[in-house]
Amino acid sequence: MSAAQKAARPVLPSVGQVLDRRFELLGTLGSGGMGQVFRARDLRLGREVALKLIVPRYLGRPEREQRFLQELDLGRCVEPHRNLVDYLDGGRLHDFAWPFLVMELVPGRDLGSRLARGPLPPPEATRLARQVAGAVQALHRRGIAHRDVTPMNVLVADGNAVLIDLSHASEIAAPRGPSDGQQRLTRMNEVPGTPHFMAPEQARAEPARAAMDVYAFGVMLVHMLTGVAPGRCDDATFIELQGQGQLRPPRIDTRVYDAVPLALAELVDACVATEPQRRPTMDEVVRRLDEQLVVMTAAVESGEQAVAANEASVDSLVTTKPFDRHSIDLARPRRRVLLIVSVAVVVAAGALGWWLHSRSGSEERGVGVELAESPVTSPRAAAEPSRQPTAGFNTEQPPRNPPAPAEPVTPATEPVVIPPPTEAAPPSRPRRSKRRSQPHSASVPREVDPCPETLERASAARKARQWRQVAELTRTRRCWDDPVAYTRMRIKALSELGRFNDCVKLGEASADPEARRMAVHCDRQLDRGQP
Repeated sequence: MSAAQKAARPVLPSVGQVLDRRFELLGTLGSGGMGQVFRARDLRLGREVALKLIVPRYLGRPEREQRFLQELDLGRCVEPHRNLVDYLDGGRLHDFAWPFLVMELVPGRDLGSRLARGPLPPPEATRLARQVAGAVQALHRRGIAHRDVTPMNVLVADGNAVLIDLSHASEIAAPRGPSDGQQRLTRMNEVPGTPHFMAPEQARAEPARAAMDVYAFGVMLVHMLTGVAPGRCDDATFIELQGQGQLRPPRIDTRVYDAVPLALAELVDACVATEPQRRPTMDEVVRRLDEQLVVMTAAVESGEQAVAANEASVDSLVTTKPFDRHSIDLARPRRRVLLIVSVAVVVAAGALGWWLHSRSGSEERGVGVELAESPVTSPRAAAEPSRQPTAGFNTEQPPRNPPAPAEPVTPATEPVVIPPPTEAAPPSRPRRSKRRSQPHSASVPREVDPCPETLERASAARKARQWRQVAELTRTRRCWDDPVAYTRMRIKALSELGRFNDCVKLGEASADPEARRMAVHCDRQLDRGQP
């Protein structure tokens, strides 16, 4: 290094410069406590990369430079993982022996920028959280703790998450006492990690543990599902109070965030436990997230299959199957219209067949004139056997008020015509009043089914969070074809109304995992002294 270079005060290079005839700076990507990250073209590798330079104030400080370059060693010892940033190279530039790191250029924006617009839907949050958990799991299996798992260190592009920045990472140390020498190496401004995501032992600057990452992951999961960023006090106050164990860990109240599955809320509770030994391992976190993704996928697939089955049942009702009011889903208004149309078609077809059958029988006996409005009867009609009724039409009972028989009429030039018995005589115009007075046919239901209205009211009450009405409408399961949907709706209402005993009984009797988790939640409320 020349005397002029030693005398010059080092400053960060600007965009457009070429460093060591190798790195062409194309733009800036971000900055951290120890480094500035540039988007650069690596002329040696022939690709765009992320170039990280240590900030000028730490140049010439061996302990800082060593920690900076240690990030390369830690990144290289981990097996390649699709959700963990890949470290390509590192060393020192010619000017000022400036330490640098070369990492793959990950497209996309950080997760924190996305969460500034609001929470993620639970399925998307679960999927991204599973990817981040897999990256942390890969670090833990190589004996490394990240110690800075935050939304700002997760880049998301095309639905894929990549965990970056190992600047605070360290090898997982064996458990040691609080008087260990490393305890005094860090002070208020030297605690590795990001405040409000630190576990209590991390705020006390204890040696690196895998449980620290589990705690930070739980805090990040709260942020993803609720959209509420942690931070109720300034950084220094947080580190002091968190180190003393005086802060309550963040949690998710499913009564407020009712779209969040109870399984995820319970996972958060486990991850942010105050005592490190009570937190699950990252292997356990990955397993539970995988289970939740299976449940969510199955729910989506079953919903799609139910829609397809419902559409097929409507089509078959119109084309092939006979009318059966119990074989269709009365909860859909479009089916009610098809039901009415099909009934009308059946009745009209039966009446038309009856009339044609009677007309053809009269023509066979030589009658060449249409029947009058009042059918002509004869004393001999009583002695003639009654006709067989037309198929599909009920003639078992005569009208309650049959018309009075007319006087026998004998035409002068034609033989006496004996019409069908009065019971089977077709009317020449609709006789609605008499049809309504008859007991209705078994093939044409007259009763009004209350289930469609009940289902619609229950769904509307559920959306409006009118839990008393939901509980009233779900007292019986008669109108619900899907027992799982019924159980989830009722157990949610019982929980919201504080009827925890009923909630526990219903959940324990169900095989649905979500209902059983809700029962566990209600049981916890009972343990806390709730009625």
